[in-house]
Amino acid sequence: MATPTTVKLPGTPPAWMNAAMRIMLHAPGVQRLLGRVLAIMSVTGAKTGRRYTMPVQYLMHDGDVVVLSQRMRKWWRNIAARPEVDLRLRGRTVTGEAKIAEGAEAQVILSNCLIAEPKVARFYGIDREPDGTIEPEAIEALLDRIVVIVVDIPSIAVELTDEDLAMAVR
Repeated sequence: MATPTTVKLPGTPPAWMNAAMRIMLHAPGVQRLLGRVLAIMSVTGAKTGRRYTMPVQYLMHDGDVVVLSQRMRKWWRNIAARPEVDLRLRGRTVTGEAKIAEGAEAQVILSNCLIAEPKVARFYGIDREPDGTIEPEAIEALLDRIVVIVVDIPSIAVELTDEDLAMAVR
């Protein structure tokens, strides 16, 4: 069982790395490999109106795109004031409406995503139980350090095939 002391998070990458990832996620060959777990997300600043674009980790959950970010990062706070976001997802740019999942909703979404994606659970230092479940305490500990962003993309069914969606979660 993971505890708050075993939850691990990577540090904030340097600006040059984010810039390099944005370029790589536009290159067809590299995008095909990295685009299964990484997307480029653009949000609009709540006060400045400036566009912020960064690579993000994503998962699929119930037809929505779920983006995970460390709470210490600040870009995600803009979503409450300006929920429209653009995602470069598997080689396509789509527009959606984002919201921050909180409380029980965030716990359910994060738990379901980590159960469905053991590699992501391991990335965050979360151990699954022998029956495949994850202890609620481990989810709560992780939610103290990350934020769960749910992006509803109405056009995703049209723009991404079932094969794209299936590959997006592998």
